[in-house]
Amino acid sequence: MSEDGVMRVLSNGAEKRYVKKGGSKCPVCGSVDVEGDSFEADGGEVWQEVGCAQCGAQWTDYYRLFAVRVIGMPEK
Repeated sequence: MSEDGVMRVLSNGAEKRYVKKGGSKCPVCGSVDVEGDSFEADGGEVWQEVGCAQCGAQWTDYYRLFAVRVIGMPEK
């Protein structure tokens, strides 16, 4: 939500570019001075609140499970 209380929406192209580049830059101004809070999870969904120190934009990144790797097995 912006300072004037209005929620801004990224264009579909801007959102796709942000995701394709791994979310490493602010989707509004392009700054790399971004910082995220801790991750939140509920069921199979994970998200993180992120903000830009340069322009003050705030947004939420959403994550999707794409693989699993077993790192240990119980003894039988």
